[in-house]
Amino acid sequence: MSLLSRETLRIALSPERAIVSFFSRGKLVSKNTHAAEGNAVELLSAILPESRGKDATLVLSSHFVKFMIIPWQEALSEQELQAMVAHRFSEIHGEGEREIRISEGKIGAPFVASAIDRGFLEGIRQAFSSSGVRLRSVQPYLMAAFNDSRKEMKEASSWFVLMEKGISCIARIREGTWERLRQCRGEIDEAWLMLEREAVLAEDAGRNVYLYAPEHHGIHPEGKWSVHFLGMEDKAGA
Repeated sequence: MSLLSRETLRIALSPERAIVSFFSRGKLVSKNTHAAEGNAVELLSAILPESRGKDATLVLSSHFVKFMIIPWQEALSEQELQAMVAHRFSEIHGEGEREIRISEGKIGAPFVASAIDRGFLEGIRQAFSSSGVRLRSVQPYLMAAFNDSRKEMKEASSWFVLMEKGISCIARIREGTWERLRQCRGEIDEAWLMLEREAVLAEDAGRNVYLYAPEHHGIHPEGKWSVHFLGMEDKAGA
């Protein structure tokens, strides 16, 4: 995250909790965890009023976001691309009102698309509006963690794994391009099994893994993976 020039919040939201980090002039001043007693929107409604008047960035756990890799679509307009991606999400995850976001990279390269339930986002925006906290951006934890870690990822081709409680995201990155991306529900063992399967499907013999797992200490992955640990001082904490 870039340095901030005034008082701001970074709120990491998961189904179980919200972690509120308070920054002043770019420096972390405090970090508090609030356990969820109801749903995530109710939790935000309960904790936000004490921060009235501040700006906030919201980082959403992968439990709330679906992802897919989309091949480069040169012939489509932005509106057509949004419609095509929305249709792809509906084919895979069923019908539903979703807000689609597209993270474009290099020209001609595949890109990451994400989808968040529209009703859930509307509830979040209403919670911020009612509390007087200005919501400046909403970021998937996967993208926030990857962007925070890019400078540490020295290998040209590698796997990037984000582990949270109950869900993991597994991505294949080659020369800065996202080639594969899967989400895996379950805990550590399931994530490593999914990584092994993805490597086989990708016919990829590469064994470099960048692991972003602040909550999981003492991980000893099975197989012949060369693991580089990231995010030990996690900024998001979702």
